[in-house]
Amino acid sequence: MGRRSEIADNDERVRRLKVMQNPLDFKIMSYDGLCEALHAKYPLYLGVRKNEYYEIRSTMYCGEAPFVYMPPETLRINELLRKDIVKHRDDWICMGKDLRGKMLDQVLPQILNY
Repeated sequence: MGRRSEIADNDERVRRLKVMQNPLDFKIMSYDGLCEALHAKYPLYLGVRKNEYYEIRSTMYCGEAPFVYMPPETLRINELLRKDIVKHRDDWICMGKDLRGKMLDQVLPQILNY
């Protein structure tokens, strides 16, 4: 049961939501919305938020963005994902701080496994 079902038959909740909604900067991401039209969506990482970090549960490499733009101490990955990230080294784009290597070469050893 997704979030959409929580307001489906509740006029008061719908009214409150419309009052708060500004179409320019307000979006609702619902669980059921994540599962619609999967064939048209790009691959994504599945992450679980823990108290101090995020566990990336995916096992396939989808891109370097979360590993490059988030502090490595806030991430945990599994060994299958680590191997797939290394396997896709040719796809890495972001350069390291010293411009002498790829950013993931510097960051990946700092990311712990869960």
